[in-house]
Amino acid sequence: MWCNFAPSRRLEGFEGTVVVKADVAGTPCRVKAILGKDDYPRACNAHRDGKRVRIAGSLRRDAKTYELLQPRDLQSIGSPPDQDGAFSCT
Repeated sequence: MWCNFAPSRRLEGFEGTVVVKADVAGTPCRVKAILGKDDYPRACNAHRDGKRVRIAGSLRRDAKTYELLQPRDLQSIGSPPDQDGAFSCT
């Protein structure tokens, strides 16, 4: 996961963009999501701690990119089984 923040800053109260590696219909891809003030710090903390995340929302595909609209219910679900940094986007 990529988090758009400076690591030295405190994250409470910040919104931000994350990009997660995900499996969409059996194909690996990157999905962008703009997270709110509650979920963004949790997503970045999960990334820092090497945890996977699950995010619900409406998946939209452009010609080259995926975006998760109205992201909600972010959950940290543990470490990736193969430790390659992949995350789950549902």
